[in-house]
Amino acid sequence: MIFTAPLMLLGLLAVAAPVVIHLLDRSRSKTLDWPALRFLQAARRESNRRSKLKNVLVLIARCLMLALVALAMAKPYTTHQEWTKPLDLPTTVVFVLDNSYSMGYREGGTTGGTRFDRAKAMALEQLAALKLEDEAALVLANEQAVVLLDRPTRDHEQVRKLIQEAKLSSRGTDLGSALVTAFAVARLDAVVTPAPGDSTPSATTAPAGATGRNAWRQLAVFTDLQQAGWASFINDKLIERVADPVPVTVYDLGSPDSTNRYVRQTTVQDGTLDDQLHVEVEVGRTGPSTAGGVDVTLWIDGKKAGAPTPVPPGLDKITLLAPMPAPGVHACSIEVEEDRLPADDRAHFSIRLTGGSRLLVVDGNPSSVPALSETFFLNSALSQLQSRVNAPTIQRLSLTDLASSDLGSGGCLILCNVARLDGSALNRVENFLRAGGSVFISLGDQVDIGHYNRDWLFLPLKLDKPMGDPARTRAYSAVVSADQHPIFLGGLDLSATRYFTFTGSDPTTLKSNARVLARFSNESPMLVEGAFGGDGNDPDNTAATGRVLLLTGAIDADASNFPYRRAFLPFIDQVVAYMTRQRLTSRSVALGRPMRFTGPGTLDRKTLVVTAPDGTTQTLTAALDGKSGHAVAEYRQTTLPGVYRVQADEGFGVGGAFTVNLDTRESLLTRSEPAEVLRAFGAVKARVLAAGAAAGDWARSDEARAAEQRTEYWPWLLLAAFLVFMAETALANIFTRRRAVPAPATQYLDATRRAAL
Repeated sequence: MIFTAPLMLLGLLAVAAPVVIHLLDRSRSKTLDWPALRFLQAARRESNRRSKLKNVLVLIARCLMLALVALAMAKPYTTHQEWTKPLDLPTTVVFVLDNSYSMGYREGGTTGGTRFDRAKAMALEQLAALKLEDEAALVLANEQAVVLLDRPTRDHEQVRKLIQEAKLSSRGTDLGSALVTAFAVARLDAVVTPAPGDSTPSATTAPAGATGRNAWRQLAVFTDLQQAGWASFINDKLIERVADPVPVTVYDLGSPDSTNRYVRQTTVQDGTLDDQLHVEVEVGRTGPSTAGGVDVTLWIDGKKAGAPTPVPPGLDKITLLAPMPAPGVHACSIEVEEDRLPADDRAHFSIRLTGGSRLLVVDGNPSSVPALSETFFLNSALSQLQSRVNAPTIQRLSLTDLASSDLGSGGCLILCNVARLDGSALNRVENFLRAGGSVFISLGDQVDIGHYNRDWLFLPLKLDKPMGDPARTRAYSAVVSADQHPIFLGGLDLSATRYFTFTGSDPTTLKSNARVLARFSNESPMLVEGAFGGDGNDPDNTAATGRVLLLTGAIDADASNFPYRRAFLPFIDQVVAYMTRQRLTSRSVALGRPMRFTGPGTLDRKTLVVTAPDGTTQTLTAALDGKSGHAVAEYRQTTLPGVYRVQADEGFGVGGAFTVNLDTRESLLTRSEPAEVLRAFGAVKARVLAAGAAAGDWARSDEARAAEQRTEYWPWLLLAAFLVFMAETALANIFTRRRAVPAPATQYLDATRRAAL
């Protein structure tokens, strides 16, 4: 406790006055024993006991009252050392600026300044109030901590420029990692070295050197208290990992009634059958005044694809329709009407439209006698389709042609009972799938199952062994499992189909993007659909571009009656229509995550050129991955949302473009409660102040801060003295109050009179 007027403590000597008066007031008369007054002695002793008790209590009350008055005149107070800079210590402050995209919220409306602008202005104001011997550092907080100075510095001009040049990022927030880093920086000191020819020390930011300066250390955190940003710090109890934390002041720049509309997700549906582009849009809304409708607009290659479409109140999803663009790569986006946080008002996606009425047929078991060829019945069915409008063009290839021909990027490749594919042919098939083509595979007695399982990476599941009876003593019927699939729409009936032999497969090896469309009566898969051509890191090819359709039985009549059944021609018609229709493919990656390009090993040392949304380009060189045997390249500069154009060999399956979008968890402006944030700091001294609060502001003078941050006790002391005075008065009145004298007892006189009578 500190006293403003310590000389006033001499007033405590006045406490002795009542004691002295009490001692001087004691009686000095001589006591004589007079028998005639012995009946009065008992009453006097009782009176003396009451008088002594009164005197002691009154004496204590008067002494206490004088002591309290003397202490009040000395004006004692206490200070909060964490928030008030000691006058004999320099300052070390680490400014932590939240530069996540939610800090781009405009408090004053769509044309007002952002929260990040306010944070920078407050930090600059406090920096300007630092003295020459004070040190400062700067940490930017988004999904990762960005330390702009590896230790505090006395070069305030350098810190000022860094604050002024700081920009909003397109990332979310993780204040946990930023605070742990800032605590570590706050315990460091600038390395002071004398400048050449100058005895005045100057500060440098050398990475080495131990802390040893006795300083007043603080963290000043400027953030909007966005809930997702504080989740890791609160839930993971990161403060327990900090060895030597310092006091923290959190400046709250957010607002509890912030509203926001944003595009949460877009999904491009493969709706090419009706010659329209189908885009499902999910709109997010947060805040108290976002219950109304919102207009959504589709953009294709920088042009509006129709008028804005309203999303009614109460709905989150809507499907937008637009005419199908021409084949090729197109940059698209979904936009909601602009609000106070414009960063998330637009989401991007790219599409690559491939396909076409083109069939490439490879007969794995040809014969000079047409009726004995593997594709005889298939060719007969295809010839029936040639008379139709938009009939596919058919090109028949041998295995030698397959190994040397450019398959292009559209249409369907049909492989019938192909025993093996050499390396060149296999690479061409994989590249065809990566480019968006489709492959239909029918098995037969020539198939090398081990080669298929080992080298045909585009198979939707693993093959097992031949099943059935070549002698045809037993047959297996076909059962449709996915009657809503486009191949079986219209009630295609396979119940009359009988297979005598087929290739078994293991359903437990079905890839995550594959499904069984039809089964044999013994539950073995008959028709299986899968995909291929996605990220090489994904063994199941969930981001694949090419479609694969596997028929585990033969397409000819050697092992079944299928070619003789009425369902055979409609089946071939539906398969061809489904596999040759135009297809939409799209690739995307989360902001800040690398985009991985994977191709066959023959593309080793091939280059890819990636053009970012801001026009900057980067050339990548693929390298052979010894473990997988693929040529792999990674693009890591995915720091901007938008469409990235790619120029590369079709074997990489990049589709000509990919997109990067924001992490929309940051768009939820739900705030953490200040009390919850304070609890997360545990025993560390912390406080949460509203933006503009004066407490702890380094821009104010030391004297003003000290006056504001101390607790005065003299008013309470005066109040206590007054209460003691009232108690002393009450005691004096109680003990001096006249007591009622009871009437003399008459029982003895009455008894004497009765005896005399």
